[in-house]
Amino acid sequence: MRKTSLGVVVLAAVTLVAAACQPAPPPPPPPPHFDVLMVGDSIGFGVGCGVLGHEGDQQDVQCPDRDFSAVNAYAGACSISQGWLQLYNRQATNTGNCYDFPVRWQNHVNAWTPNLVV
Repeated sequence: MRKTSLGVVVLAAVTLVAAACQPAPPPPPPPPHFDVLMVGDSIGFGVGCGVLGHEGDQQDVQCPDRDFSAVNAYAGACSISQGWLQLYNRQATNTGNCYDFPVRWQNHVNAWTPNLVV
């Protein structure tokens, strides 16, 4: 009985030491960092692409390269003001799709950790 108990204790000690010697998992990677975050509507996309040089989620649009990193987080017809918005197809809408802009843009800031938000 003593040999069995001693064997169990030794096995438990070896298991604990082996577990303690395992390397810790690597920390999660830091969030991506950009110098500038552009938020807004399709006009913001144009400014973001032409001036800041990032294409946002429009992969078929080539924006110029710049000496700084930028991300363009625009949303088409993103109106945060009340009133009517004329769209490119000459239709108008009075229901902007950015009613949640404080949460939406804060999520972009948290995800991309920019130095500047435009």
